[in-house]
Amino acid sequence: MIWCDNAFMVCMDYRVRNILYRIREDLRDVSPRIRLMAYGLGVAFVHVVLFSSSVGMDIDSIELRTWFAIRGDRQTPQSVSVVGVDAATFNNTKFPLGGTLPREFFARVIKHIAEAGARFIVLDLFFVSEGLDKKANEELAQALSEARTVIGRGITEINETDPSGKNTKRVEQKIPLGMFAKKADMVLPMQVQISHWGVVERISLPTEIVSSLPVNVPLILPLRKFVSASLEEPSKYDYINYYGGSSSLTRVSFYKLLDATNMPTDGYFRDRVVFIGVATDVTPGVRGEDSFVIPASDKKMYGVEIHATIAANLLDKSWIRRLSPEREIVVLQVIAIVGTMVLMSLSPVVALVVVGVLALVWGVSAYLCFSKLLVFLPGGTLFIVVLPMLFVSRVLIANRRGQVRSA
Repeated sequence: MIWCDNAFMVCMDYRVRNILYRIREDLRDVSPRIRLMAYGLGVAFVHVVLFSSSVGMDIDSIELRTWFAIRGDRQTPQSVSVVGVDAATFNNTKFPLGGTLPREFFARVIKHIAEAGARFIVLDLFFVSEGLDKKANEELAQALSEARTVIGRGITEINETDPSGKNTKRVEQKIPLGMFAKKADMVLPMQVQISHWGVVERISLPTEIVSSLPVNVPLILPLRKFVSASLEEPSKYDYINYYGGSSSLTRVSFYKLLDATNMPTDGYFRDRVVFIGVATDVTPGVRGEDSFVIPASDKKMYGVEIHATIAANLLDKSWIRRLSPEREIVVLQVIAIVGTMVLMSLSPVVALVVVGVLALVWGVSAYLCFSKLLVFLPGGTLFIVVLPMLFVSRVLIANRRGQVRSA
C-alpha cells in the first residue's frame, strides 16, 4: 500500500509539473500585448479590491489629514459666529458645569443677537422637556417666534447596563417640545457624519438621518431661505473644508450676551449666521460629550463649531468636492490598466523609478487640487501601494532569477 501511495504521488507530481510546463509554453506563444493586458487587468483587480475596502478608506483618510496638515489654517470666515455655552458661562452664572441653564437665559440671548442684526440663529441644543418654569418656556417660545431661528433635533445613543450586567445600547430621540418647534422657523437634525475612523469628514449627514428631507445637508434649507435661494448643495461624497482646529471660528461666551451692555460692538453679529451650542467637555442635559475628532487638527472640535463650519462652507462655496466612488473607480482602473501595460514594457529597475516619479507627481497634483481647486483627488491606493508593490516584487524576482542563472 505504501508503494502504491508513493507511486500515485509521483504520478500526480509529474502531471502537475507537465500542466505548469504547458501553461508556461502557452504563455510564451501568446502575443506580448495580450500578456501586458493580462498584467494590467490583474493589477486593476487588486486595486479595485483594496480601493473599495477599509484599506482604501484608511488611505483616503490619511491623505485628507495630510493635506490639511500641510495647508494649515485658512482665513476665518466673517459669515458665521459661534456663541458657546462654555465653562466660563457656568462659572459666571453660578450654575454647576454640565447642568441645565434657565430657559429665560436663552430667550434673552436670542433677543439680543436678533436685535444686533443677525441673519438667523441656529440653536444646536435640544429643548425636549417641559421643565418646571412655565413662564421661562413662554419667554423662550416668544423669542423663537420674534427672531429668525432654527432649532435642533437629533438622536443620542446611550450605553446602559441591565440588572444581569449585560451592556445595552439605547437610541433616544431628541425632539424639541412642540411649543418651541412651532415657534421656530425650522427644526433640523443637528448631527454629524462620523467615518469608520471616528473622524468627522463628510459635509453631508447619514442617509437615515436626512431621509425625510429633500437635501443631503440640512443647513442649506435655512441658508436658502434667509440668505440666498440659489446656494449650491454639496454631494453626499464631499468633505468639510475646515478653517483650522477648534476655536478657529470667532466665538463669544454665552454669559456675555445675557447683558446687552456686554454685546460685541462694531456690528459684530450683523448679517452673520449665529450658532448657539455647547462648548464644554460635559454636555448640559445630555449624557456624553459633544466634541469630535476632525481631520484638520489633533484636538477635538465641538459640534456647534462643526455646524458653523459647514454653514460657512456653504456660504463661501469652499467645501472639498469629490466624485462618486463609481466614477473614481472607472478613472483609476483605466489608469491602472494602461499604466501597468506601459510600465511592464520597461526594464524592472527603470519601471520602479518611473513608478516613484508617478507617485511624486500624483502627490503634488493631489495637494494642489485640494488646496487650490477644492477637489479631493484619490489615488493613494494605486500610486502609493499597488504599483510600487508590484514593481518592487518584479525587481526582486528579476534579481533572484539573475542569481539563479549565475549560480
